[in-house]
Amino acid sequence: MKAKDFDKKFDDGEDISGCLDNSKATRPGREQKRADTTFRIECSHCNTSLKVKKELAGRKGKCPKCGTKIVIPIPLDESPETSPPIPPATERQKEFASSLGIEFAPDINRREISVLLDRAVQARDDERFDLLQKLDQKEGKHWEEMKQQVIAEMDADDLPLSKAPIGRITEALDDRGLASILIAIPWDDIVDFDDLAGANVQISFGDMMQQEDMEAVVMQIAANIMKRRTS
Repeated sequence: MKAKDFDKKFDDGEDISGCLDNSKATRPGREQKRADTTFRIECSHCNTSLKVKKELAGRKGKCPKCGTKIVIPIPLDESPETSPPIPPATERQKEFASSLGIEFAPDINRREISVLLDRAVQARDDERFDLLQKLDQKEGKHWEEMKQQVIAEMDADDLPLSKAPIGRITEALDDRGLASILIAIPWDDIVDFDDLAGANVQISFGDMMQQEDMEAVVMQIAANIMKRRTS
């Protein structure tokens, strides 16, 4: 728009907001800041400091200096000086990640591997659902058998809670970052809740908890319950 046309619109009291380009507007006396979308990592082979985009976290790449294949870690928002250390990934998490084809650094922590696992599981499930939709459009015994095989694989990976052993339940909670203790007793073994002698009591707890930790938690909970009952 020419300057004289702009001035005429302004003098006539017309709306001129559509004639303005605010994309580069700044406040006087203030520096324009951009959001930092990068972070630094270190090559495990040559120790070169590399600047990478946050959107590449979890993906594979090569060091531009030595050519070593590296897995870009997940950047942490918290400052290590003020945040408690994140425990390393469990062996079960690493085994699960490997079964999904995920490559990861040996010292990956639980938060980082959880992000990678969530992405990989979501991608796997999306692929299976897409395949089921395609198989639904096919007719014939061969296609039906393939469909049932895919469904069986999905059921095996997503075992219903009613059929899962207690160890599997605590494993799932552990992978979600929850310290859990699960106590299970068959109803047929319970005659009197005040006397469980002879009952088949099963106790399961996650990998991040030691035997003595579990016992300490159970004893504390039991002491608190007894205190409430006697008060």
